[in-house]
Amino acid sequence: MHRCLVALVLASAMVVAPRSLQAQDAGGIPQSVIGSTRPLDSQQVAQIRAFVDQWTAQLLEGDVEEVSKARAELTKPLSGPSVSNAAIFLRQFSDAALPSLKTAVQGDSLHRAVNALIVIRSLRTPEAVEFLLARADPRTEARIPIRIRAASLLADTIIEADLPPAQLDSAIRQVAAAAARETDWLAMLHDFGVLSRIAVQPKLPSSSVAMALDGEAAALRAAVDLLASAGTASDLMHGVSRCIIVARDQFRDMPASEVKSFRLKLAPMLLKVNEIAAAHWDEAQADPALRKSYGDAVSNSELLLKLTNEKISTDLRSAWQSQDRSAFDRDLAVWKEALKRPPFTG
Repeated sequence: MHRCLVALVLASAMVVAPRSLQAQDAGGIPQSVIGSTRPLDSQQVAQIRAFVDQWTAQLLEGDVEEVSKARAELTKPLSGPSVSNAAIFLRQFSDAALPSLKTAVQGDSLHRAVNALIVIRSLRTPEAVEFLLARADPRTEARIPIRIRAASLLADTIIEADLPPAQLDSAIRQVAAAAARETDWLAMLHDFGVLSRIAVQPKLPSSSVAMALDGEAAALRAAVDLLASAGTASDLMHGVSRCIIVARDQFRDMPASEVKSFRLKLAPMLLKVNEIAAAHWDEAQADPALRKSYGDAVSNSELLLKLTNEKISTDLRSAWQSQDRSAFDRDLAVWKEALKRPPFTG
């Protein structure tokens, strides 16, 4: 199911690569308007609104090709280096475009909605961030494809929106809460990825980075608990195993001062992943796709645990791959005891 879903979403979401803007033709809006550092006059505002009205109408009413064309035209003036400091232009463009774009997202057409989400992501305004946050939250968005696509756009939007600290922290809390509530493994994975991206941004306040790391730990805990409650092998492990890989890769970009404490936060969940693998052994081993995801989770969770305590020489990965249940249980018992002692305890 998810393979078809991802193909549909990505096919709808092919973003035209940014190109340099011509001096007097940036998607139909003069460069002087886009790059203005002074309040725009009524004629300039009218130029923006006329452009936005033309292409949002096509996005709302056009066929598949026309919708894709409208998305490309709407994002064109929002791309390129000259827009990075164009707060005045982005504000006017966002005010003009966001109502129609929201209508498109909330309509019945997935293709129309996904293309509108891409334009909203390009706005990089606080209102755009808030709308994407709502669309990524299972409490406010029932459609899984929309949650997946919104979450996939959130990291760049949050990072590039240059939010004030209070709104940045609010966004991080909302992503973490959405991830902890999520029951779809692919949507949860994207939420986790947003937090991971934020956690390695060197220019963000250390308090915001710490909040993102706490959010990752809470999201993984919720996903692991949900998986444990399933009572049998579940495709939720597809998401859990990939989250562990995201966390593993994240350590390369984290400040050294944060690495140890984050590994210790994850350790109880990593142990529980292996306990779940033992509990779901027969069903997971019998299904090729689940066997791989469970095996990846076992392998990478053991790797991260060993990075915290290098003295332990278990091999849960080989035991899983060879389907040696006795060896797996024996090595799992070693880790259960290890987590009761330093460095895993105070």
